[in-house]
Formats: sequence, structure tokens, C-alpha cells
Amino acid sequence: AAGPIGAYFRDRLMTLADHPLVGEVRTCGLLACLELVEDKAARRPFPSERRVGLTCRELCIENGLVMRAIRDGMVLSPPLIISEAEIDEIVSKVARAFDLTLVQISG
Repeated sequence: AAGPIGAYFRDRLMTLADHPLVGEVRTCGLLACLELVEDKAARRPFPSERRVGLTCRELCIENGLVMRAIRDGMVLSPPLIISEAEIDEIVSKVARAFDLTLVQISG
């Protein structure tokens, strides 16, 4: 079972599922992967040479968020003692990084 904080983490991350870049949100407790895709409807990934995950990771770091990129899967694993307020802050920073990534790859 995810427990109450894991469920809160999942629910807050699911709010990002509507972002134009997000093809899938997967969570297990306090582990999460948000898959970035070129075509949302077909869930078609970006060509690997576009390095969208690495672009997103750099924008995360520039904006105060550590998020791993495994190809175009953006991975979060916050500490087990995280609070709801800290989860809210993470989700806000993820949304900002995804918005900035969309602008950068579209330009």
C-alpha cells in the first residue's frame, strides 16, 4: 500500500497528466515516472536524438528541482519524510519545468 503520503503524491502528480508533453504518469509509493511524449494521443515517444528528457532535466535543475531523466521518462523519488506542502512545491516545479521544456523544444 502507498500510505496516505504516497496516495497524496500520486494524486498531485496525476494533475500533470493533462500537460501536452505527458503521455503517462506511473507511481508506486513515493516513486514516480512521468513519460514525455511527442504525440499524446498515440503516446509516441520523441526521437531519442532530440534528447527531450535531458533538456527537461536541465530546466528542472535550473529551477531548483532534482529530477532524473531516463531517456524521456522523468523520475522522482522524494524522501520518505516528505510533507504534503513539499509535494505541492515539487508538483509546481515539475509543471513549470514541463512548460519551459515545451517552449524550448518547440522553438
